[in-house]
Amino acid sequence: MSPLEIIVFAILGFFVILGFLFGMFRGWKKSSIRTCSILVAVVLSFLLKNKATYILLDVKIEEQTLKDYLISNIFTGDLEKFKDSLWPLFQVIISIVVFLLLLVIFMILSYIIFAIIASIFARGEKKYRLVGGVIGALSGFVYSFVLISVLTGFSRNVEELSTCEINGNNLFEEIGIETFYEETGFEQYNDSEACKVISKGDFIFQLASKTEVSGKEYCLDDEVLSVKTLLKFSAITSVDTSEGLNSQNVKEISDVLRSISDGKLPEGVATVINDVIKELDDLVDIDLSNVDISKIDFNEAANLLEQGYEISTKETVTEEEIKEVVETAVKSGVIDLFNSVDAKLELEPETKDKVVSEIEKNTDLSDEDKNALLDFFGAK
Repeated sequence: MSPLEIIVFAILGFFVILGFLFGMFRGWKKSSIRTCSILVAVVLSFLLKNKATYILLDVKIEEQTLKDYLISNIFTGDLEKFKDSLWPLFQVIISIVVFLLLLVIFMILSYIIFAIIASIFARGEKKYRLVGGVIGALSGFVYSFVLISVLTGFSRNVEELSTCEINGNNLFEEIGIETFYEETGFEQYNDSEACKVISKGDFIFQLASKTEVSGKEYCLDDEVLSVKTLLKFSAITSVDTSEGLNSQNVKEISDVLRSISDGKLPEGVATVINDVIKELDDLVDIDLSNVDISKIDFNEAANLLEQGYEISTKETVTEEEIKEVVETAVKSGVIDLFNSVDAKLELEPETKDKVVSEIEKNTDLSDEDKNALLDFFGAK
């Protein structure tokens, strides 16, 4: 049993046993009132977490808001260009912490309110102690299940990041937390039966992690996947193409594309990546403003790269092969990217003629897309 699994069972057992004992002492009526007050505390924590997060981030620190203070200290150097697209990740995490703090605060307040109500409507009543114990155990289970659902959601996202690489090295090794990750047992816990059962309540974590930033809704799952995707994108830049495309670098790039997604990215992830791409306009000498990552099928993009390279190495190519490549280009959704970057394949003259013919007669392509494909295949 992993340390994290022990912590989860400890939280669950502590609150259920404590709830049962208090329920036995109070009787069924007081226990029922206390359970209702706990449910109200949980609901209020969900409803007010976003508002409380905004209030917290507006607190003044050294003549600037907490949000501005965090941004100025987190996003320094090259990261400053990405502060608008990466800040939502930090605000989502802050929002979850605020939710947990509200849960504690409202639990304390709910106990005070419970004491007042119980003294008025159930003074001295301690009937049906066993029933009261069961009700108390139920209230303890509800409270603890909310806590461990949030913890389980965190654990899942930590494992997602554990496989990321930066500069060819594991991300956790780079930032010095690989020992903590291994000793805490995130991976073992995520594979455990307990985690699978608790994950049935994943909607609780989703509610706790959903946050609105600048009119857009974000959640931790999408933000973590976005960071993971961006790091995978960066791996493409480390592939050596200085001497053109060859079988080795084509395979490396294709593997990265397929590792990003076996199809299209989830909407929330694509939104974050698109925001980063727009900010890249200031860093690179290409216009990426018309590129929409949500349209790209990464598996088809990898297929296109492989098929395009294959026909570029052949002296004779059939019309069926050309047609297959053009259809893959349409399905891949990367034509907008061809309009932005100077990417070309070198084809044999006979192959170029077949490519031009196939592209020109494709009715699914606009004139602009046809020109982009012709340019990519070096056929203009």
